[in-house]
Order: sequence, then C-alpha cells, then structure tokens
Amino acid sequence: MQEGGLEEEKLFLGWLYNTRSLRVSLPTHKFIAWSRDLDNLLETKTTTSSSLESTIGRLNHVGYLIPTARHLLSRLRQLLHRSKFRRQVNIPQQELDDN
Repeated sequence: MQEGGLEEEKLFLGWLYNTRSLRVSLPTHKFIAWSRDLDNLLETKTTTSSSLESTIGRLNHVGYLIPTARHLLSRLRQLLHRSKFRRQVNIPQQELDDN
C-alpha cells in the first residue's frame, strides 16, 4: 500500500478531483443514481419528506461547486417544512420549474 504518492485522480469527500485537468466531478455511480432520483421526482411530481430531504442534501452538496445555484433550493426547503407531518406531498409546478 502506497501512502502519499502522486495521483492524477483522487476521490475525496465524495468528489473526484483531477489534478491534471483541474476538474472536480461526481463519480459516475453517484451521477447516475442522483440523476435517476431527480428524474423520478420530476416525473411523479410527488415525494415523501425523507426523500425530499435527501434530494435537498444532494443538491446542496452540488451547490458547493456552484454556489449561486443554492438559492434555487429555498422553495424546496419551504416545501420540506410543509411536508414534515404528511405521508406524501405533491410538488407544485413552480418548484419543478426551478429544477
């Protein structure tokens, strides 16, 4: 096992860093899973509180790379607050358009 060796790509805190091209990206398996979950959410237009909380967390995670995109999460956070005591919640069209 080599420690402290030079690497062109490194997985760190859930992100794939490429030091040669100076790129930061999600690993492929995460990108596929997160995209599939978002597509399902947009298609069904309903969600549960725990699923919505997970989605907001993932989008916030991406917001570290694109800080100006975080303001789009405010309506989803309001929807999460309203959905805390419901089994399932419909997602209004305005929130769907934000994503």
